[in-house]
Amino acid sequence: MDKFTKTTDQDRGGATGAPRAEPTGPTDHAGHTDRVSQRSRRWLRVLAIVGPVLALYVAAFLPAGLSMLLPPLSGDASAGVVVVFVVVQSLVVCLIAIGLCAVLVRIHGLRLRDAGLRWTRTSGLSLLLGLAVGAVVLLGVGVLLTAAQVLRPGADFGLPWWALVSAGLAQALFLQGFPEELLFRGYQMTALRARPAVALVISSAVFAVMHLSSRGGQENALERVLYLAMPFGFAIAAGALMILTGSLWAAVGVHAGLHVGSLIGVLYGLGNGPLLWVLGGALYTLIGLGLLAVARRRGQLDGIWSGPVR
Repeated sequence: MDKFTKTTDQDRGGATGAPRAEPTGPTDHAGHTDRVSQRSRRWLRVLAIVGPVLALYVAAFLPAGLSMLLPPLSGDASAGVVVVFVVVQSLVVCLIAIGLCAVLVRIHGLRLRDAGLRWTRTSGLSLLLGLAVGAVVLLGVGVLLTAAQVLRPGADFGLPWWALVSAGLAQALFLQGFPEELLFRGYQMTALRARPAVALVISSAVFAVMHLSSRGGQENALERVLYLAMPFGFAIAAGALMILTGSLWAAVGVHAGLHVGSLIGVLYGLGNGPLLWVLGGALYTLIGLGLLAVARRRGQLDGIWSGPVR
């Protein structure tokens, strides 16, 4: 018998007949690498979804915990002290959020500038455009519904107008608008950029669900659910405007603009309530869908989205 085809007991695994172990070849190594790569991508997607939520809670509650070590503000604390406290707290939250976002993007092999943290000659225009969209929608709906007398009276914070404006603007930009958009639209949508439209829906839905714990005037469980229409809607508008303009600052503007509109509403006695949340959220969503339609015609939703670029 030919020596290259002869089979012995040793070839069959010895006297016991145990099967012989086959050597691991390049194909097996490639398959293992693919499986590891798939698991890595799966965990990175999970991190992209839950990471911003955890980061935002840490950024929000860490300063609150530290503030417990300070003497509490008395009921007759001056408006100036309140403003300084709010401004400092907002800035600290913003800085913590940036630091945590830097860790998240690093895990994905990205940089903060890939998530939109950059300022160029067009950033200011994008920010103003977003501010206009965010404020005009809320104020327009608020004025109409207040005139129709279908809303509850707005909140009264008991501060002079200058203190309310100073504290409100600090919160609108540094506590809410910038850090939340950096984490949810900048980081999250860029990490999930393989399908831009899906990334936008996921980002908006996760962001909205977080607001179940918000205090925006809700009076029962149903109103807590109805309240989600507003954050979901303006998140859709913010993300769509970011895709269209290629600038995170457009999304920051929409978010901050909503809070600026709310601040103006408080100053001028506009109302609040479920109708405002639902109709305002629906209008933001429609605007976002319109912006997405424009982006689709431009081919900005085809293939892998590059993320914020300017």
